Amino acid sequence: MAFDVETAPPLVPGATPPVHPTGNVESGPLLDLVKTLSEVLFKFNDKIKMLQAEVNHLKQSVNMINTTIVEPIKTMEKMILNMNKAMLNMSETMVHMTESMNKMMETIVNVQNTLNNMMLMMEGLMVIMIIMLLVLLYKLFWA
Repeated sequence: MAFDVETAPPLVPGATPPVHPTGNVESGPLLDLVKTLSEVLFKFNDKIKMLQAEVNHLKQSVNMINTTIVEPIKTMEKMILNMNKAMLNMSETMVHMTESMNKMMETIVNVQNTLNNMMLMMEGLMVIMIIMLLVLLYKLFWA
């Protein structure tokens, strides 16, 4: 006669668990249940290990994505920021250059005005010299 869990009498609170008719504790329904639970736990443990391996693989994939995509983007971002700083510095330099060129132009205009004034003075001196020469020639020949 086979001892089966389904044909065993139900456990009543306070009652002792049924034992196999041979009296062997190693082959009782409780031991079968423990074996079944152990097998389930081993399978569950295997699934957990498999999931852990999958999670580790995903972590490695994320790290690879991070190093191949995110890091170059961050580097490019830093390069763009440095380029923007360089452009701002260049703009400031251009403004200073423009201001310096304006001052140079003012100086050139002042020098040109001074030269024009000197030319007028030279022309005036030439006129005076010609008048003096004419007076001298008049005195020499007609006086």
